[in-house]
Amino acid sequence: MEMVSRLKQIAFGIAWSLFILFLFLWVNSREDEQVHRIHLSQAEALFQQVIDVRGWNAFHGGVYVKVDDQTRPNPYLDVPRRDIVAEDGQMYTLINPAFMTRQLAGTGEEKHNYKIHITGLTPLRPENKPSKWEKIALKAFEEGASVQSGLFEDEEGEKHLIYMKPLTMEKSCLECHSQQGYSVGDIGGGISVSFPAGNHLAVREAFRYQSLGALGIIWLLGIGMFIVVNLYMKEKSQEIEKYRGLALIDDLTGLNNRRAFTALVDNQLETAERFSEKALLLFIDIDGMKSINDNFGHNEGDYALRLVADALLSSVRGSDVIGRYGGDEFVVFLPKSSLEHRELALARILQTVESKNSQVTKDYTLSISIGVAEFDPLAPVSLEKLVSIADKDLYGVKNDE
Repeated sequence: MEMVSRLKQIAFGIAWSLFILFLFLWVNSREDEQVHRIHLSQAEALFQQVIDVRGWNAFHGGVYVKVDDQTRPNPYLDVPRRDIVAEDGQMYTLINPAFMTRQLAGTGEEKHNYKIHITGLTPLRPENKPSKWEKIALKAFEEGASVQSGLFEDEEGEKHLIYMKPLTMEKSCLECHSQQGYSVGDIGGGISVSFPAGNHLAVREAFRYQSLGALGIIWLLGIGMFIVVNLYMKEKSQEIEKYRGLALIDDLTGLNNRRAFTALVDNQLETAERFSEKALLLFIDIDGMKSINDNFGHNEGDYALRLVADALLSSVRGSDVIGRYGGDEFVVFLPKSSLEHRELALARILQTVESKNSQVTKDYTLSISIGVAEFDPLAPVSLEKLVSIADKDLYGVKNDE
């Protein structure tokens, strides 16, 4: 029983731990998705701003800006009136959507630590060459993908969040890209928006530690509650067993009480009938019990009862059932016995009881009378009937005395 209880405790501990582990993994996966979604929404908003600016530029056919050290004419832009000179002698150059995107990228990287990269599988400008991650994304766009996002690690080992969408060729784009064989509607490349993933990873890591701490507390509380409940149930079980024992054991003699004896012998009688075995029932009372109580007090009477109980216990077999039936009456059930064994069984019991007189310190002699009833499997009777037969036999024995 102790082993079963221990196995149940181990099984609960494993099951509870696995549940908390599953909960931890599930909560963190959900949080990872949420944090990732937030950062990607930021990237998508930035990407959309770039697209809006490009659209504004394309709508106006490009915009002219001053030529200076920061802005030089675009050698890849082969259109009429690419460069013009104002009346004051200042030179201006035409900025198309692609050129404006590169300038936005420079400003964003310098001031806000994000990168905007316009790229393609066959770029005109060497600096537009795609990274490994971008090359995979561009091929996915050619196969029908509409957006690509994820984490990538740069050459310096720094992790970045990246968001990328394809660029579809429009009529205005062909002025620069017609020689590459593009038509309106073709995927001409893509624009990626990326920024360091440190903040993203820090938020995710912080939440992971928080959830680990919270679930660790829940795990400890669960284990603690299980231990408390288990100890409580064990204590209650012991109390129940104690009271059950008290309900089946006679307080004074330690023998089976009448209820316990009846339950045990009823089972024995069923077995005897099933296997066609005879049995004996002995009904015993103490001679002169009233005189002992009257002359020496009930304490001495209780002492006499205990001496007889001890004598019965030491004079029967381990398979025999002994009980206190009530008052000074005892019953003994002898399975696999018959009237042929009667004299031997009675002699052994009477001799043992007589030997107990050496422990009597008052002026009386301890003796008992015994009535016998035989259980015959061919004509089975109830325990109550057997007791009645043995009681009548006891009455006859007393009258003979």
